[in-house]
Amino acid sequence: NKSHKTANRVYLYFSSLHWSLTQFTPASMEIHPVNALERAFTIFTMFTALVFLSSFVSSITAEVSAFRKKRRTHKVNDEMLVKFLSESNVSLDLGGRIQDVVLAQHVQHSSVRRIHEPDVVLLNNLPVSLKEELHFEVYVPTLSCHPFFLNIGVLEILALT
Repeated sequence: NKSHKTANRVYLYFSSLHWSLTQFTPASMEIHPVNALERAFTIFTMFTALVFLSSFVSSITAEVSAFRKKRRTHKVNDEMLVKFLSESNVSLDLGGRIQDVVLAQHVQHSSVRRIHEPDVVLLNNLPVSLKEELHFEVYVPTLSCHPFFLNIGVLEILALT
């Protein structure tokens, strides 16, 4: 077929792109396999597309299901709290404050989850001297803001480490 030899490179590129997209979708194309090797390649491409598409849809479905389960659990916990407060005759003022604190804790917990030292398994094998330096750099900035340590000064913090 001489038509592909005389065709513009841009046209050939877009024809190839169009063909590859038709392998992933139920669209049609005027380019068809003409021999066994081309047909085998087309079948392989279609099965590969099927696997990737299925995997993609499966991962999205799993994420949506996990999100729904998390929301359902939160809703059930909220309902249990309201029911407990109601059955226990807790005043509206106190119940409202409790719900505000619980909501604030939920928002804080869901937005920021810091990694703590025990969560990092590789830190368990560090030499003691390196662990002490690590603790100093991690904890001294927080401790130095505490009123007790502000009163005794930063030099005393150094003595404690």
